[in-house]
Amino acid sequence: MKNDLKLLFSGALAAGLLLQYGPAFSAQDDFGLNGITAASFSGAPAPAAPRAAAVLPASSRAPKDWTVMVFMNGKNNVQKYAELNLKEMEQVGSTARMNVVVEIGRLHQGSQRLLVEKASGNTVNDVLLSNDPNADMGDYRDAVDFIKFAKANYPAKHYMFILWNHGLGWLDPIMKGGSEKGISFDDDTHDYIRTPQMGEIFREAGPVDVYAANACLMQMAETAYEVKDYVKVIIGSEETMLAVGFDYQDLLGYIDSNPDVSPRDIGARIVGDWKNFMNAYPQIARVPGTMSALDPAAVGELPSRLDAFAGAVMASNDRAAVDYAIANVIRFTSIAGDTDTAKALSTYGDLYDFVRLICEKTQDQAVKAAGRGLMDFITGRLVLSYTGVHVDAQGQDYSRTRGISINLTMKRKLKPGQFDSILETKYGDLALARASRWGQFVDWTDQVWAASR
Repeated sequence: MKNDLKLLFSGALAAGLLLQYGPAFSAQDDFGLNGITAASFSGAPAPAAPRAAAVLPASSRAPKDWTVMVFMNGKNNVQKYAELNLKEMEQVGSTARMNVVVEIGRLHQGSQRLLVEKASGNTVNDVLLSNDPNADMGDYRDAVDFIKFAKANYPAKHYMFILWNHGLGWLDPIMKGGSEKGISFDDDTHDYIRTPQMGEIFREAGPVDVYAANACLMQMAETAYEVKDYVKVIIGSEETMLAVGFDYQDLLGYIDSNPDVSPRDIGARIVGDWKNFMNAYPQIARVPGTMSALDPAAVGELPSRLDAFAGAVMASNDRAAVDYAIANVIRFTSIAGDTDTAKALSTYGDLYDFVRLICEKTQDQAVKAAGRGLMDFITGRLVLSYTGVHVDAQGQDYSRTRGISINLTMKRKLKPGQFDSILETKYGDLALARASRWGQFVDWTDQVWAASR
């Protein structure tokens, strides 16, 4: 068991740089992705010096249609990809209809806030708005301040906020020195944004129309529930993401060309771009991936839907169906990374697939009815658009995914309390756990699974 715990928090996903599907990639070939996306992906550019300019008072600016705010924490091993994504943004830049405001962090250099402008060939025209050599981009208050700053100085009818960095779903580990856990991990300060702080960002900074996580494993019921009251669409991936991130040139060009675009349409565009990218290149044909957009209003209804299903399953005591689902559900990359190809330590699974498997195995009609209700809710209301592509190392076909993951029983068991001992945020502290019985249900499925082993 001690070795299991060591495995659990070692390696850290090589944190969002694609980690688990190693045979197709190597450190020498940059995961086989060099040259895949336009000229901007021919290698990491050295950061160019933006031109300095005083921030004009907001009263001197008429609101544009959109302000896109990107909190781009490159203060760790993804810095080169931050530079690449910034270069993509500079192919469009701010326009008459759209502001593009970025806070980019670089290791040992703090952070800069930039108004991104369209590049002139190789000449960078970004405007330096502020420079903070001591920035802690793992502190949620930095994100709050950034959003407030962008809204105050670059007002718009609509706002999009992108949180860019590593991600680890709802898990908030106790930090001891450096690691690549949480979301927005700052390698200078060893700080990161905790799951309950995700909602706090928007409570303090105000709502936005679109929230997107350019980070691994963040499209979970638990993380979505934290932000549901402050956004109109939630975009992210159930699985690890390739370090190249979103297609920022296409995204910004799309928004600029369609200033009346809805938040849902932006979600569908990002999902479609991700699907096209994942299917376009043989170098990544062995890499499974997902992307989806969620309706926050439906996320608010999720606790009652989960409770109806969980209650029916526990009342039926159909242990065989539970065992079957735990063993066969599509799981996402374990926090042990490529050392756990069987995903035995993965706590995240596709919610729809888990429900489907239980319904497939059980003969209990109440369970089937509750399961059908939950699955119809996921596909008809909760998930607005999604894609799941390719097959993982276990032969699981990601086309079975439906765009939202949830905490589940691990296939490999630790000692009682051992998992909680390494977490700063306990599952019961999450808003979804407080609003539903899902935590109790997983405790029960833990016992069912342990008894059958």
